[in-house]
Amino acid sequence: MSINIAIDGCSGSGKSTLAKQLAKKLGYIYIDTGALYRAVTLKVLNETGENFTENQLKKILKSTSVKIVHSPEGNRIYLDNKDVSDKIREPKVSNFVSAVSQQPIVRKHLISIQRKNANRFNAILDGRDIGTVVLPKADIKFFLTANLHERAKRRWLELKEKNINISIKEVQDNLRQRDKQDSSRQASPLKKADDAVEIDSSSITPEEKLNIAVNIIKNRLWEKRNYTHRFFRYLCFLFFKLCFRIEFLYEDYESLKRFSGIVASNHCSNLDPIAVGLSVPLHCYYFAKESLLKNVIARKILIICNCIAINRTKPTPKSIKTVIQKLKDNKSVVVFPEGTRSDDGLIKEGKLGAGMFAYRSNCSVLPVYVSGTLKALPKGGKFIKFTKIYVIVGTPYYIDKKQVHGNSSKEIYKAISDEMLKRIKDLNNKFKNNRKMLLTKK
Repeated sequence: MSINIAIDGCSGSGKSTLAKQLAKKLGYIYIDTGALYRAVTLKVLNETGENFTENQLKKILKSTSVKIVHSPEGNRIYLDNKDVSDKIREPKVSNFVSAVSQQPIVRKHLISIQRKNANRFNAILDGRDIGTVVLPKADIKFFLTANLHERAKRRWLELKEKNINISIKEVQDNLRQRDKQDSSRQASPLKKADDAVEIDSSSITPEEKLNIAVNIIKNRLWEKRNYTHRFFRYLCFLFFKLCFRIEFLYEDYESLKRFSGIVASNHCSNLDPIAVGLSVPLHCYYFAKESLLKNVIARKILIICNCIAINRTKPTPKSIKTVIQKLKDNKSVVVFPEGTRSDDGLIKEGKLGAGMFAYRSNCSVLPVYVSGTLKALPKGGKFIKFTKIYVIVGTPYYIDKKQVHGNSSKEIYKAISDEMLKRIKDLNNKFKNNRKMLLTKK
């Protein structure tokens, strides 16, 4: 069964660039849906000019052959068996493509071609209605945005490379007009699918955008394929919901879909790792005592839960290297900066480990505060109490090494761990002072 990835967004937001990069990196086929509409637009302009009727469109579509030919060098677009890959990028086509593409008869005709191609291959499609109309059941959906000035600059540079002379103001005016036409048309208007991940590419490089997308794709596909993990996660969620009425609160839920790095939380109960793991839509790894893996049944469960064996008293270089490599590979690891459980629920001093992992992997950090697990199962407790649990998830932040001061590695690691705990405490204060500031996941 083929895997389909849908990328939607406005003109110049970097859809095609990202789609081509992903196709190359993942070994998928790239289907340039916008090129299909441009090819039909070129045919309409050649046949009727800018004034056309619905009957004329019907005749043109019946007599038109549009094909995407895939090659290692990229897609080539053939219109009636002629390569028009360069012609469809000319300004006259760009200025008129929205007028043609918004016609229901054109969209219906080309959507069937897009779906046939998508069903045959592991494919990446980019356009304006891929995730909402063409492939509403796509495995992964992205919605790209960027400010108008940045989009115009990118498109102008593309045209300049192709020796197409046009001013950046003309490009900007064209994009503004297309935005209005694309979002207001009756047939398949431009809009974000409810389950799409939004990426604002205004201030990030193509490489950064690619890394974000690759990380999301790998996590989503891993979750889809690992049925045992999904089932076990569902059982945990059901247990926590029924027994503890667990509730998740977020500062910025959308940012979690793009996150990878250290998920840093306070720690006062053995219930914390599960509560934290359930709160984030991520493929997370966890720490487990080496001694637990000696039991065959426990080892199988811990493997399902993505646990990394570690000696808390004296971690081995191998286990440290494993954690750092996971983080460098854009995986997420749940870490407790305090190092051990708190007896009274108060946040203690940070240990070096969390800071070391963050510094050496150069990753982002997501602060999380867990409330209620101490009452539900305190340190040394043997029986569970059915009390309410809250998990408050903050906003990811990046550690700027230039801003971290210390005379030694230990001082630097300690400073980073302390910053994690400070942000976790801030979440606790927000939770206590104004719960409405945080968003509850529906």
